[in-house]
Amino acid sequence: PSRGGGKGGPPPLKMPRSTRDHAEESRRLIANMEHRLGESRAAPWQVRKRLFRDLQRELHPDKNLDDPEAAKLAFQRLMELRGSFLAP
Repeated sequence: PSRGGGKGGPPPLKMPRSTRDHAEESRRLIANMEHRLGESRAAPWQVRKRLFRDLQRELHPDKNLDDPEAAKLAFQRLMELRGSFLAP
């Protein structure tokens, strides 16, 4: 029987992500987040507050088990933007 991850063998092992992978993923998450925040900048405060909370949930490292390090960086950036985005 084949054991190389083909038919009938065990699935291939996941290799740990490199630092470069974390950086690329965090840039992607941050760009997506900033785009969504930018689109709603002129929205009423309640709408912006809801979006901010949704992003907090989406980007929280505990909710991104596939790459918690990238999520941590994106979540930290989100929290840096909190004051300016949620200002009345």
